[in-house]
Amino acid sequence: MYDLLDTLIFLALSQNPGRIAQEVTPQDRLIVIDEIQRLLELLNEVHRLIEGRRIRFLMTGSSARKLRRGGINLLGGRARTIHLHPLTCRELGKRFDLIRALEKGLLPSIYFSDDPSADLESYTGLYLQQEIVA
Repeated sequence: MYDLLDTLIFLALSQNPGRIAQEVTPQDRLIVIDEIQRLLELLNEVHRLIEGRRIRFLMTGSSARKLRRGGINLLGGRARTIHLHPLTCRELGKRFDLIRALEKGLLPSIYFSDDPSADLESYTGLYLQQEIVA
């Protein structure tokens, strides 16, 4: 797994995106890359590994804006996009609280927070700054 929030992993792959190809072994059938939008240059290596070695990737991203940016290899037909939605009443079961859900929403980190108001304010502020203003 490559967690691009990990500074050491991010810096190593930033300096040499081809490093991922050097580290992948023939036994590796599924490679996970978390927060791919932080290092879009890796998509060319991912494309090459899909085509050349038939390796499968599971990539997560939390910034659609960065992924849609012009000139980026979006793996033309080689990738499937799955959108993850907030929690559902069914998933929460007995922990579901309608008032809390209506007031704070159903994002897991906010719904289960000890201070959901502060976390929601922080989340929306960051979202507005990174996804809309930028």
